[in-house]
Amino acid sequence: MAGSIYDWSQTPDDNQTADADINWLENQLPSTVNGSARVMMERVAELIADLGGALVPTGTANALTITANSAFTAYQQGLRIAFKAASTNTGAVTANVNSLGSKAIRKQGASADVALVAGDIVAGGIFLLHYSTAANSAAGAWILINPSLIASLAAVAFSGSASDLTTGTLPDGRFPATLPAASGANLTALNVSNASSGTLADARLPTTMAGKTLTSAALNGTLGATTPAAISGTTGSFSSTLGATGAVTFSSTLGVTGAATFGSSVTASGNILAAEYLFTTDTDTGMGTFAGNSVSLIAGNSIKATFAASGNSIFGNTTINGTLTVTG
Repeated sequence: MAGSIYDWSQTPDDNQTADADINWLENQLPSTVNGSARVMMERVAELIADLGGALVPTGTANALTITANSAFTAYQQGLRIAFKAASTNTGAVTANVNSLGSKAIRKQGASADVALVAGDIVAGGIFLLHYSTAANSAAGAWILINPSLIASLAAVAFSGSASDLTTGTLPDGRFPATLPAASGANLTALNVSNASSGTLADARLPTTMAGKTLTSAALNGTLGATTPAAISGTTGSFSSTLGATGAVTFSSTLGVTGAATFGSSVTASGNILAAEYLFTTDTDTGMGTFAGNSVSLIAGNSIKATFAASGNSIFGNTTINGTLTVTG
C-alpha cells in the first residue's frame, strides 16, 4: 500500500495521481480501470475498519501504540480511528499511531482541550480519536470524542439547595470542608417547626429568648433573665437556680429542687409549688411567706391560715384582729 484515503482530494483533477495505487489519468489504458476501482474499494474498507472499534492498542495504559488500517504517513487534520481499550488509564495519555511519534490524547474542557484524567479511558470500552492540528496549544493532539462518564461524573460538584431531598444520604464529599457557625444570620433560615422529637443543641438556639413562648417544654438548668415570657404546659424540674425578674406564668406543674427567686408575681392556673417548705409525701401542703412580715400555712394548694406581724390572723375566710382563746 502506497497511499490512503486521506491522500484523496476534494478537487477532482487533483485525484489523477493522488494515490499511487490508483490511476485516474486522462486517456488511461483500459486495463488500469478495474485495478484502480478495486483499490478505491480497499481504501474505503480501510476507513470503515479504522472506525469500527476493532483496533487494539499495545503499549501501556497511559502510552498507547496503535497501527491503523489506513496507511497515512503523517499526522494531519481530521484523522479518525476507534480502538478498544485494553486498560483503564490512570492519568494523562499519549498515542503513537502508525509509528509517527507519540501525540497527547486530550478531551474538550470548558473552554479548551485539556489532558485526560484517570478513568477517562476504561478497559473494554470503545473510544473514538480525532486528530486536531490546533489542539494542545497548536502542538497537535488526538481529541478523545467520548471520554468515560465515570471520570466525568466524579468531577461534578453539587451546590445550592437540597430541599427536594426527601430520602437517602448525601455523601461527605458533597458538603463543604467547614460548615458556617450556627449563630447570628446563619440561623435566620433555620426552620425546625417540624422537629417533633429529639434534642436541639444549644448552638442551634439564639443567645436571647426573651419574649418567646415554649409549649410543653421540659427545662433543666438555670432559668434566668433570658427566659421566654411564657412557659405553657411546662412540667419537669429545674435542677439548679430558678430566677425570674418579671412575672412568670405556669399553666401546669412547676417543680424546683433548688432555690427559687421571683422578683414579681407568680401566676398559676394549675398546681404551683412555690412554698419555701413542702411535705415530700404531700407536695401541695407546706408553709411559706407570700406577703411582708407574714407566714402562711398551705393545704391542698391553697392558703388556709396566715399569721402577720401586725397581729392579724386569717383562718379561711375568718379574720381575727384580737386574741382568740379556745378551751376544750
